Amino acid sequence: MHKSNSFGKKLTLVATALMVVSTVMPGEAARRRKRFDCEKEFAKAKEKYEEERYGDVKTILADVKLHCGGHAIMDSVLYFTAKSLLAQGNSFEARTEFERLIQDFPESPFAEEARFRIGHCSYIESRIYERDQTETRQAIRRLRGFLEARPDSPFADSARIYLQESREKLAKKDFMAARFYEKIEKNESAIVYYKVFLEEHPTSKFVPEAKLSLAKALVKVSRPEEARDLLVDLLESGPPQEIAARAQQLKESLEATDSPPQGSASSANEKLVR
Repeated sequence: MHKSNSFGKKLTLVATALMVVSTVMPGEAARRRKRFDCEKEFAKAKEKYEEERYGDVKTILADVKLHCGGHAIMDSVLYFTAKSLLAQGNSFEARTEFERLIQDFPESPFAEEARFRIGHCSYIESRIYERDQTETRQAIRRLRGFLEARPDSPFADSARIYLQESREKLAKKDFMAARFYEKIEKNESAIVYYKVFLEEHPTSKFVPEAKLSLAKALVKVSRPEEARDLLVDLLESGPPQEIAARAQQLKESLEATDSPPQGSASSANEKLVR
């Protein structure tokens, strides 16, 4: 009987202790939250940002995220975290933070820049033209979408520059593929690739050179009339001086060449483009 009473007293003591802990802990947690001044810490992070101490910014704002969920400054926290990551060259993580900002705070004053920066980050992640161009295509899609939605944005001019450079990278990849076939004298394949390039990249800076190379390939496969028409089109478009001179020379050579004896057309055409 004595042991039973002792065990009951122990259970009562344990239950009382648990009640005390459950009462005290929430109050302690609240006091800790109260001691962490969200706005003061955020202001400190902004000072570090102005000093370009981006590692310190990330450290401070990581604590702010931990303690200040639901606070009115959280969109600013995400924004300066993303900008600090971008300044450090970490475009992938920066893009993630910008995407989170838009998702959680679509009406934030930082949302417009965040939408632009997502495309900007994809542009930064784009690889050299010889490599896979998945990121380049993503940059084009995102920057084009931003410009369609906000053509008058303060960030629109920068978006247009990054968009054009991304398009030129894809154009260069296709242009160099055509040039490869030209160099190994696979003229029919070169013609196909140059025509595809001109169709898909009509505004590229490589267009004049592609038209001249296509004309040369057409001459080599005994299609001088097509070559001549292409050269006329090229010269009328006002190409760079060096390309214009070469195009004019080839055009004049075609016009001055009499029809060669049967069976020697290919040989004569080869001489024209050497």
